Amino acid sequence: MTGSPSKLPVDRGWAWTIVLGHFMNLFFMVGIAKSIGILLEEFHLHFEVPMAVATMVMSVTGIVYAFAAPLSILVAEKFTARRVIMVSGVVALVMMALSSLLVNMVYVILLFGVGFGLGNAAIYGNGLILLGQYFKKRRSLANGLALSGSSIGQFVLPPVIQFFLETYSLGGTVLLISALYFHVTLFGSLFRPISYYQKDSLSDEDQFVDILEMEKCHDSDVHEKAKMVTSNGEIGVENMSDHHDHDDHEVHAVMASTGSIYLGSVTSLEDMTTEHNASRIYKDQPNISNNVASVLRKMFDFSVLKNYVCVLYVIVSFLGFFGHFNFVLFLPSFALTKGITKYNKALLVSICGACDLAGRVLFGFVGDLNIIQRYKIKSICLILLAVNTGMFIFADTFAWIAVHSALYGFLGGGFVGMIAVVLIDLVGLEKMARVLGVVLLVQGIGAATGQPLLGLIKDMTGQYDIVIYICSSCCLVSGILLLCWPMVRRMEKRRQEHKGTTT
Repeated sequence: MTGSPSKLPVDRGWAWTIVLGHFMNLFFMVGIAKSIGILLEEFHLHFEVPMAVATMVMSVTGIVYAFAAPLSILVAEKFTARRVIMVSGVVALVMMALSSLLVNMVYVILLFGVGFGLGNAAIYGNGLILLGQYFKKRRSLANGLALSGSSIGQFVLPPVIQFFLETYSLGGTVLLISALYFHVTLFGSLFRPISYYQKDSLSDEDQFVDILEMEKCHDSDVHEKAKMVTSNGEIGVENMSDHHDHDDHEVHAVMASTGSIYLGSVTSLEDMTTEHNASRIYKDQPNISNNVASVLRKMFDFSVLKNYVCVLYVIVSFLGFFGHFNFVLFLPSFALTKGITKYNKALLVSICGACDLAGRVLFGFVGDLNIIQRYKIKSICLILLAVNTGMFIFADTFAWIAVHSALYGFLGGGFVGMIAVVLIDLVGLEKMARVLGVVLLVQGIGAATGQPLLGLIKDMTGQYDIVIYICSSCCLVSGILLLCWPMVRRMEKRRQEHKGTTT
């Protein structure tokens, strides 16, 4: 049934079904991603391969996501997000289910890693864009509810997956994980495109123009500022609308392969998906190859590295992400070396997930109070996270490790939750989208190389102490460097002034 644009279910009706669909998709997607660490030891023992090889499953997932995510958004423009997510869910099911045959480690890496990466690439951005179309006044609430599915998934699924391992062995567990992930197809079917509600008499271009005008139209005296909670994989985000003399720059969320969420303005999102006006997307569908080239150029604009502040933030993001994200994948295996039971090691991951959500909410709230600058909050979280990570070496009981796991999740949630807003604070909304592309790229490199590298170090030393030292040191250096922002900003200002006088 179709209706007029005035009856679009914005902030009501079917819009909340979209929230449910995205919540559940993130629940399964991030919950499974954060639980992969439980399987690493099983892969290591079953195939008798080094830990460095076992970690390649998630490395391949991250690499596939990095290249497939922008393409999935483009394809969704032509075939709708619902179709793309449902098809990707089927593809992921087949590939992940086939990997349960456990032919060899390479077979599992290619099928499970590629299938999981393709499925994630379709879900992340497309779901958030659809939320942006269906919500206006209640967008922050909708995003917060939907994105909390990632943290809740990390809390619920690790014990479930551990139960599968104990009951159905490794092959059966991988098969059941693929069945769990297939739920994204079910909940993706709820992603009804908003054009469904347009009048039959409207042309395709008019339909899209109406949607775009509805999306951008809001009272000139309203400033939206809303917090969003995620997981990581990984970050809480702020949705903001900053009004200027003309159009305001409305901010949308973009997710990384780990579950982290970042911001991008409406303008930058349109630029990333097409070089033409947004209302021409339907007309220009055949020129997909041109759009792909545009996406790659916009997302990976290395000219931003001429700016000292941008370079600082890219380095801070890489080191912080490397130290924080990679360690959680080794946490279950590390717990086993301390004599922790298999069920308790899964519980540790769940504790991280629950406290991660609490950290995002609390530090986000404190950041909005303007009592202390947000980059300082993020820096404090990183430094304390470094100290806490290093303390894992001395923990030798479940209760002691559980305390550090709770702090790890809590402080990590604060760090991740500040990534997007601090990026805007440091480089400004205008540069944000371009810097974001480079940040995502280096973080993807950190995920793809960090896990095998740390796994190799564990294989060479036979213990996790050096792995913990490296992760702790990366977080510490990241936090200290971030405190240097005022000095780097002054250096950049002098550089700009000198450049102006010489031109």
